[in-house]
Amino acid sequence: MRNDFFLNMITQELSQYQFGSHIRYKLSAIKRSIARHGVHTLFQNRYGKRLHQNGIWSAWGAWSECSRTCGGGIMVQTRNCINRSSDSRFIQKHRKRRFNSTAHGCIGLYKRIHLCNAKECPFGTRDIRSEQCSAYNMRKYKGSHIFGNHSYKLKKSVL
Repeated sequence: MRNDFFLNMITQELSQYQFGSHIRYKLSAIKRSIARHGVHTLFQNRYGKRLHQNGIWSAWGAWSECSRTCGGGIMVQTRNCINRSSDSRFIQKHRKRRFNSTAHGCIGLYKRIHLCNAKECPFGTRDIRSEQCSAYNMRKYKGSHIFGNHSYKLKKSVL
Protein backbone atom coordinates (compact mmCIF):
# COMPACT_ATOMS: atom_id res chain seq x y z
CA MET A 1 0.00 0.00 0.00
CA ARG A 2 2.69 2.50 1.04
CA ASN A 3 4.90 1.49 -1.87
CA ASP A 4 2.01 2.05 -4.31
CA PHE A 5 1.55 5.54 -2.88
CA PHE A 6 5.21 6.42 -3.46
CA LEU A 7 5.23 4.87 -6.94
CA ASN A 8 2.19 6.95 -7.93
CA MET A 9 3.66 10.09 -6.36
CA ILE A 10 6.98 9.68 -8.20
CA THR A 11 5.24 8.90 -11.50
CA GLN A 12 2.94 11.94 -11.25
CA GLU A 13 5.72 14.29 -10.14
CA LEU A 14 8.15 13.25 -12.87
CA SER A 15 5.64 12.93 -15.71
CA GLN A 16 5.68 16.70 -16.22
CA TYR A 17 9.39 16.73 -17.09
CA GLN A 18 11.25 15.54 -20.17
CA PHE A 19 14.42 13.59 -19.45
CA GLY A 20 17.18 12.06 -21.53
CA SER A 21 17.38 8.29 -21.91
CA HIS A 22 20.08 7.90 -19.20
CA ILE A 23 17.93 9.65 -16.58
CA ARG A 24 14.78 7.80 -17.70
CA TYR A 25 16.69 4.54 -17.17
CA LYS A 26 17.73 5.62 -13.64
CA LEU A 27 14.14 6.61 -12.79
CA SER A 28 12.77 3.29 -14.00
CA ALA A 29 15.39 1.53 -11.84
CA ILE A 30 14.19 3.52 -8.81
CA LYS A 31 10.58 2.56 -9.54
CA ARG A 32 11.54 -1.13 -9.85
CA SER A 33 13.46 -0.94 -6.56
CA ILE A 34 10.45 0.51 -4.76
CA ALA A 35 8.15 -2.12 -6.25
CA ARG A 36 10.44 -4.99 -5.22
CA HIS A 37 11.95 -3.90 -1.91
CA GLY A 38 9.85 -1.06 -0.56
CA VAL A 39 10.38 2.64 -0.27
CA HIS A 40 12.95 2.36 2.53
CA THR A 41 15.59 1.25 0.01
CA LEU A 42 15.65 4.81 -1.35
CA PHE A 43 16.83 6.09 2.00
CA GLN A 44 19.85 3.91 2.66
CA ASN A 45 23.43 5.03 2.84
CA ARG A 46 26.23 3.39 0.89
CA TYR A 47 26.70 0.76 3.62
CA GLY A 48 23.09 -0.42 3.34
CA LYS A 49 22.05 1.11 6.67
CA ARG A 50 18.71 2.82 6.72
CA LEU A 51 18.90 6.58 7.10
CA HIS A 52 17.12 8.07 10.10
CA GLN A 53 15.46 11.38 9.47
CA ASN A 54 16.30 13.80 12.26
CA GLY A 55 14.12 16.67 11.08
CA ILE A 56 10.92 17.65 9.34
CA TRP A 57 10.37 19.76 6.24
CA SER A 58 8.63 23.12 6.35
CA ALA A 59 6.02 23.92 3.72
CA TRP A 60 7.27 24.90 0.27
CA GLY A 61 7.82 28.65 -0.06
CA ALA A 62 6.51 30.79 -2.89
CA TRP A 63 8.06 30.55 -6.35
CA SER A 64 10.69 33.21 -7.04
CA GLU A 65 10.38 35.57 -9.98
CA CYS A 66 11.72 34.28 -13.28
CA SER A 67 15.43 34.97 -13.62
CA ARG A 68 15.03 36.18 -17.24
CA THR A 69 12.32 38.07 -19.07
CA CYS A 70 13.00 36.14 -22.29
CA GLY A 71 15.31 33.49 -23.68
CA GLY A 72 14.67 30.96 -20.92
CA GLY A 73 14.96 31.51 -17.19
CA ILE A 74 14.23 29.63 -14.00
CA MET A 75 11.97 30.03 -11.00
CA VAL A 76 13.03 28.51 -7.68
CA GLN A 77 11.00 27.24 -4.76
CA THR A 78 12.64 26.18 -1.48
CA ARG A 79 11.76 24.73 1.88
CA ASN A 80 13.67 24.43 5.14
CA CYS A 81 14.64 21.45 7.23
CA ILE A 82 13.55 21.95 10.82
CA ASN A 83 15.98 19.98 12.98
CA ARG A 84 14.15 18.15 15.75
CA SER A 85 17.29 17.33 17.73
CA SER A 86 17.09 20.71 19.48
CA ASP A 87 13.69 19.71 20.90
CA SER A 88 14.28 18.34 24.41
CA ARG A 89 11.39 15.84 24.13
CA PHE A 90 12.93 14.44 20.95
CA ILE A 91 16.34 14.11 22.64
CA GLN A 92 14.89 12.28 25.65
CA LYS A 93 12.90 9.91 23.46
CA HIS A 94 15.88 9.05 21.25
CA ARG A 95 18.71 9.36 23.78
CA LYS A 96 19.86 5.76 23.32
CA ARG A 97 19.77 5.93 19.54
CA ARG A 98 23.02 7.00 17.98
CA PHE A 99 22.75 9.46 15.15
CA ASN A 100 26.09 8.82 13.54
CA SER A 101 26.71 8.25 9.84
CA THR A 102 23.08 7.22 9.29
CA ALA A 103 21.58 10.41 10.73
CA HIS A 104 20.26 13.10 8.40
CA GLY A 105 18.36 16.28 9.02
CA CYS A 106 15.75 15.73 6.34
CA ILE A 107 15.58 13.35 3.42
CA GLY A 108 14.48 14.76 0.11
CA LEU A 109 14.78 17.88 -2.01
CA TYR A 110 15.08 21.34 -0.48
CA LYS A 111 14.83 23.15 -3.82
CA ARG A 112 12.58 22.83 -6.87
CA ILE A 113 13.36 24.52 -10.17
CA HIS A 114 10.88 25.35 -12.92
CA LEU A 115 11.74 26.67 -16.40
CA CYS A 116 10.02 29.91 -17.41
CA ASN A 117 9.92 32.60 -20.13
CA ALA A 118 11.20 30.27 -22.82
CA LYS A 119 10.11 32.59 -25.64
CA GLU A 120 12.90 34.04 -27.76
CA CYS A 121 14.16 37.53 -26.99
CA PRO A 122 13.40 40.34 -29.46
CA PHE A 123 15.95 40.96 -32.21
CA GLY A 124 18.85 43.13 -31.08
CA THR A 125 18.84 42.15 -27.41
CA ARG A 126 21.88 40.42 -26.01
CA ASP A 127 21.83 36.65 -25.57
CA ILE A 128 22.23 35.49 -21.94
CA ARG A 129 25.22 33.31 -22.79
CA SER A 130 27.14 36.11 -24.49
CA GLU A 131 26.27 38.36 -21.55
CA GLN A 132 27.68 35.85 -19.07
CA CYS A 133 30.78 35.14 -21.14
CA SER A 134 31.58 38.81 -21.68
CA ALA A 135 32.13 39.17 -17.93
CA TYR A 136 35.34 37.15 -18.42
CA ASN A 137 36.70 39.04 -21.43
CA MET A 138 40.33 40.06 -21.07
CA ARG A 139 40.82 38.07 -17.85
CA LYS A 140 43.85 35.87 -17.57
CA TYR A 141 43.39 32.13 -17.78
CA LYS A 142 46.47 30.02 -17.06
CA GLY A 143 48.71 33.02 -17.70
CA SER A 144 47.17 33.90 -21.07
CA HIS A 145 44.55 36.35 -22.20
CA ILE A 146 41.83 34.85 -24.35
CA PHE A 147 40.15 36.82 -27.12
CA GLY A 148 37.69 35.00 -29.34
CA ASN A 149 39.15 31.61 -30.26
CA HIS A 150 42.75 32.78 -29.88
CA SER A 151 44.85 33.00 -26.76
CA TYR A 152 47.98 35.04 -26.48
CA LYS A 153 50.62 35.70 -23.85
CA LEU A 154 51.67 39.17 -22.95
CA LYS A 155 55.40 39.45 -23.42
CA LYS A 156 57.44 41.42 -20.97
CA SER A 157 59.41 44.13 -22.66
CA VAL A 158 63.11 44.26 -21.98
CA LEU A 159 64.22 47.85 -21.46
